[in-house]
Amino acid sequence: SMLTGLMYHRPEDPLAFLESCLQKTRDLGGPECVAWDTFITPDRKPLPPITPAQGKKAPCKL
Repeated sequence: SMLTGLMYHRPEDPLAFLESCLQKTRDLGGPECVAWDTFITPDRKPLPPITPAQGKKAPCKL
């Protein structure tokens, strides 16, 4: 869960991020209370949707 959050957020200070994750784990009651997505927060801007024209592949040329 911590590594998932680390890869998702890519913080400038990864050690501080991991320390805050450890503290949150303690606050939640221990590792058994942590889900895989506990440290992912939806504060990042989502990618725009793919339009049907963008989603189509170009024909292969053999």
